[in-house]
Amino acid sequence: MALENEILESFKASDKIMLYIILLQWILVSSFGGLSFGNYLFGFINGLAISLIALLGYKLLSGTSYLRMLNGLLLMTSSIILIQQNLGRIEMHFHIFIMLSFLLVYKDIKPVIISSLYIILHHLFFTYLQLNNISMFNTDIIVFSYGCGYDIALLHAFFVIFEMSVLYKLVQLNITKSNLALNQKFEMIDLNLELKKSHKESEDYLELISKNIISSRTTLDGTITFASKAFCDVSGYSQEELLGHNHRILRHPDMDTKIYKDLWETIINKGIWEGELKNLAKDGSSYWVFGSISPIYDENKTMTGYTSIRHDVTNKKHVELISITDGLTQLFNRRHFDITFPKFINSAKRNNDLICFMMLDVDNFKLYNDYYGHQKGDQALISIASTIKDSIKRSDDYSFRLGGEEFGVLFKSETKEKAQKLAELIRKNIEELNIEHLKNDNYMCITISIGLDCNDARNINNVDDVYKNADTLLYEAKKNGRNQVATSN
Repeated sequence: MALENEILESFKASDKIMLYIILLQWILVSSFGGLSFGNYLFGFINGLAISLIALLGYKLLSGTSYLRMLNGLLLMTSSIILIQQNLGRIEMHFHIFIMLSFLLVYKDIKPVIISSLYIILHHLFFTYLQLNNISMFNTDIIVFSYGCGYDIALLHAFFVIFEMSVLYKLVQLNITKSNLALNQKFEMIDLNLELKKSHKESEDYLELISKNIISSRTTLDGTITFASKAFCDVSGYSQEELLGHNHRILRHPDMDTKIYKDLWETIINKGIWEGELKNLAKDGSSYWVFGSISPIYDENKTMTGYTSIRHDVTNKKHVELISITDGLTQLFNRRHFDITFPKFINSAKRNNDLICFMMLDVDNFKLYNDYYGHQKGDQALISIASTIKDSIKRSDDYSFRLGGEEFGVLFKSETKEKAQKLAELIRKNIEELNIEHLKNDNYMCITISIGLDCNDARNINNVDDVYKNADTLLYEAKKNGRNQVATSN
């Protein structure tokens, strides 16, 4: 658009030059040139008419091809006036001057063609007028002062056509060169625009990636060298707070150290690690990501750092957590127990860990609900669940609400004795809550009975057997007076 405006302004400037030429020839030639021949009035009136038409055309048609063609006709009409003022030789030179004016100023073929055809028709028509002695403003109409005839008019037309052809060719060559230069300019402009567009698209694309993809780069020791905007948004840190710091600032204490050990072993050995990580935000809140971490290499194929691409799966984890969490106690529910139990045992078989499962049941809880009401009963279950959860510390210890007033704890232990001590600790902590239960004979507060089953992982063939053993031991604890732990031999 800017280039088009530039070309239009150039044509308007050329139109002004042509207007000055028309006005100048009227003042210097059409008017004063007729003084010596006594045809001043003829030149003045016709020259004025031409000038007024030129002015009107400039006002209405400036910058258009119509004005260029009009100017050609007006200049040729000025040539006719020169002939009538007995300035025929000047008129011949004026033809050339007009053509060169269009060649130099406009570089346009159309006005040259229009002007040439116009002057040929003029010579033929005025030859007819001269042969028939017709005059205007008391001035005899003449075409040639050295004789008149159609043969001379046709010969003159031949020279005009020849002159037009030569100038036409010159204009074509000039236009071709101009077009080549203009095309090169357009190509350069198009190339620059394309480069700018491509650069802008690349910037927009990179900005879009930065805003929507959690990505980072680190050195070999985990020092952050790049952090995307999405990374900053989800973590709560600014880029200045992240760059130059180790990725450990995002590590959540809930995460098992074994996961990070596996992560580093994988990427140090030039592998790609993928998995879910719970991260710690600046404000102390947590968020989950699924990440892919891979090595970065330089041109010599030397590993120089790591790149990580992650996406936020916090909402997904929340939905998952809701689906596996008991709504009242916030412990894992029975559904999650059924999924976790077999996986837990299979994982422990690699090292033949000692698998321990305790089943807990609140003593005389139906009587508690009947006497104190279900609202109090729910509050009691919440307190019991919280105590169980606080009593187990390791990340691979699991606590469940199996149903009603029944709970489960799944864990590994070095020995049966240590497992029994943990069970006793839980029983004692719940008793020390001192929640009144007048219907619980002998204790007058809420207590629990526990069945604890311990087995080496490789000796467990059926998950149901472990559950059944713990249930049998729980029944034994109830039978022997409640508020105690029954353990397998």
